[in-house]
Amino acid sequence: MAVFKSMKLALLFVSSLFFFLEAHGRSFTTPPDDVNDGDNETWQYPKVQPEPKFQYPKYSQQSKSPNPPQPRAAVRDPYCPGNDNSALMCRLVNQYRAKYGLRPVQSDGAVTREAQYWSDQLNLQKACWFLYHDYNYDARMRARFPGRRFRENAACSGSTGGGAKFVLQKWIDSAGHRQNMLTPEWTTIGVGVTNNIWVINFTN
Repeated sequence: MAVFKSMKLALLFVSSLFFFLEAHGRSFTTPPDDVNDGDNETWQYPKVQPEPKFQYPKYSQQSKSPNPPQPRAAVRDPYCPGNDNSALMCRLVNQYRAKYGLRPVQSDGAVTREAQYWSDQLNLQKACWFLYHDYNYDARMRARFPGRRFRENAACSGSTGGGAKFVLQKWIDSAGHRQNMLTPEWTTIGVGVTNNIWVINFTN
């Protein structure tokens, strides 16, 4: 009888313990999101925060060097000052002349105005594919620069969008234009550019 009572108490204890575990435990086969702890708070996995994307530091923050690289200074050329297309072509012409031992030509504002005038006129006439020189070129230049000689080159890069180097090569490939650039007595140059039409004038 004592053994029976002991077994009954043991069963009662195990049943109570099972009830306690059922009431306060979590089943390992049930997804945690589906479990309610009885306090109306649903258990959830902690949200994973996305890792911040790596961003390269700004150039000014990359180096603490006391001598950071300086921006490139504007080109200083006593013969062809500036950084525009006119100055670039002037420098390219002088580089070409130097290959033949010729002295550089100096960019001249008055000569440039004449070159720019004719470049503008050709552009207005949409004359890229049929370039021609001003019929009054000689009279106009003699009036502007009495006692001086002068020559003119004109070219259009067309739809290629070629720049100064492209146009210079076109002149080099043409005997007459090449001779104009390699005349030793020239001392000044003027460069006019309108869209893709280039005009250069030389004077002595």
